[in-house]
Amino acid sequence: MQRRRWIVGLLSVLGGLVALLAVVGSSTWFYLNPKPVGEQVFINGHILTMDDDNTVVEAMRLQGDRIVATGTTQAILQQAGEQANIIDLQGKTVTPGFIEAHGHFPGSGLKAVAEDVSSPPVGTVLTISDVLKRLRQRASETPPDEWVIGYGFDDSLVAEHRFMTREELDTVSTEHPVFVLHVSAHMAVINTRAQAIAGIDQDTVNPEGGEIVRNDSGELTGLLLETAHDPVRDMAFDFSAFKNLKVVQTSVDDYASQGVTTVQSGKATESFYRPLRLLSRLGVIPQRVVVWPDLDLARSIDAGKIARHQSDKLSVGALKLTTDGSIQGYTGYLSAPYHQTPSERARGCRETSING
Repeated sequence: MQRRRWIVGLLSVLGGLVALLAVVGSSTWFYLNPKPVGEQVFINGHILTMDDDNTVVEAMRLQGDRIVATGTTQAILQQAGEQANIIDLQGKTVTPGFIEAHGHFPGSGLKAVAEDVSSPPVGTVLTISDVLKRLRQRASETPPDEWVIGYGFDDSLVAEHRFMTREELDTVSTEHPVFVLHVSAHMAVINTRAQAIAGIDQDTVNPEGGEIVRNDSGELTGLLLETAHDPVRDMAFDFSAFKNLKVVQTSVDDYASQGVTTVQSGKATESFYRPLRLLSRLGVIPQRVVVWPDLDLARSIDAGKIARHQSDKLSVGALKLTTDGSIQGYTGYLSAPYHQTPSERARGCRETSING
């Protein structure tokens, strides 16, 4: 019953961008959507065409945004017009753009507004002390009452092999709500200030499909599993329109730097899809985006309220449904109990829910 919904929370305020960009009007369209260079010729390269025969060629000619010819350098130069922009690859390899199938675009752009507390090989965090140090620095640069966010934390990769506690996050700040998202995006740890803002106290009951973790004494540890962390995440990720635009632009640059030209955004809601469509049309997102809708969005598509194929840059893929959670949180449903929780095959997930 669990689902990776944090990206939806991250982008919920994108709706504000609809009005923001609409005010700018048609000039924005032309500014963000320059026409492709008329003719480009790439020569002296190692170009992988990826055709049925895996042909490798030296050169190719582009007209606008289309490859119109491939072949030897000499043959392609003979086809080039006088105004063609000629690029000498000097033996470099050219491949078609990569397709990313499970990246929750634009999640990588979170680094523009939050602190990356990943461990190697992704980041450099080795201990919980490292996490706290980074978050304290972030807090010192953040106005009081605004959220201090860390992301990418993996309890299995720090020396302590545990989550930080609510009390430890209180040492980061008592003036800021602090939210640390696990690398799986299925759980988080919060400080006392965040706990109060979220209305969580000793009497708060666990939501269906989630757990507000308590220690042996019954006190709240700050760790929130699965659906228990969802509403707090939505609060923490309620960024301004400009911050969200920064997230999108950062993610766009990330993917472009790695040669990724098609991205995927899973479990998309209708409120997320509509502004995403606008940003794609305006050219803020130059990559092709394949949206995997949630059930409600899929029903709107099936009812004809929203077209499945929007453009050559934005389309709807498969419906994404999830039933359980993550292995890291012991909420992924297994055929046998977990070693750490020998009485449970999935914490907070009933077998009737899986089978039903």
